[in-house]
Amino acid sequence: FNHHVERGYDGPRFDLAPGGIVIGGGLASIDVVKVLQLEIVIAALRTRGIEAEMIQLEREGIDVVLRSHGLDWQALGVAACRLFYRRRILDMPLSDIAPDAPPKRAEALRQARLKIITKAQRKYLFEFEDRRVPTDFIVEHDRLTGLTIARTEVIDGKARKLPDSEEAVRGPFVVSSIGSIPEPIPGIPQQGEVYEYVDARTGLLLEGATRVYAAGNVLTGKGNIKDSLENATEVGTLVAERYLGLAADGARAPLADGARAQANQVGTDSAASFVARPKLADEDVARIVARVRARQKQVGYDGDYRGWIKRVTPPDLG
Repeated sequence: FNHHVERGYDGPRFDLAPGGIVIGGGLASIDVVKVLQLEIVIAALRTRGIEAEMIQLEREGIDVVLRSHGLDWQALGVAACRLFYRRRILDMPLSDIAPDAPPKRAEALRQARLKIITKAQRKYLFEFEDRRVPTDFIVEHDRLTGLTIARTEVIDGKARKLPDSEEAVRGPFVVSSIGSIPEPIPGIPQQGEVYEYVDARTGLLLEGATRVYAAGNVLTGKGNIKDSLENATEVGTLVAERYLGLAADGARAPLADGARAQANQVGTDSAASFVARPKLADEDVARIVARVRARQKQVGYDGDYRGWIKRVTPPDLG
């Protein structure tokens, strides 16, 4: 979506018909259903000889732009895209609630979730149903034509399917907008669509002389930038401490206490750890540097970051 309007774009393209189905409940799912609504409105207006700007629709809202052309949603004559979420609106991961948040603060944040989804619906005119979970595919003539969707009840934060509540929901396509699915990497064990961790708390993927860690949304499973940044900072600090020989057991090292005695001990422990650690062979260092240089050459990077960004930015976005 971010690149398909560029003249030089040669990636995949999709036919977006009205009435698509989106499964999810986070911020990304709202982005997806918003994009679908914008695209089908632009296409519908184009059939009437009206060229609408996506940015204007996104900023002002679909209804506002339609009214400026003497139209409304009913007059446009297209089916709205539908978003289904398995829990309640108040459970949607749209605003984080800290585990130690006071009850009043937690309730205010839950109500904020309701405001977010209400405002998004009002602005982009998609349909939304909570406490709905897909249970099966509907396939006709070797093509996915919809989903069987059941109703749920939420008990202790978990969505439980209600018996005999399935119904067929048909649509021209289905988008799954659920969590962050990591890219398979040879050598990194996976179980289904998630990595297998030696220690999921710290993001440790592989043990050994050279440990491998994951951080950010690949570990949290969330697309939230704030959560990913905090998690990456925590994991990065732990990795640094372990590398320096300061927190082999995973305990936090007192790096910021500022006491002279502690700083001296930190330096002594770090020096001892470096001396004891086997050094990389010259050929290994050369091989790593060669791989970095090869990748830089592959993307046309010559060491001038600002110049490179200027060269690779599509002229359509200038």
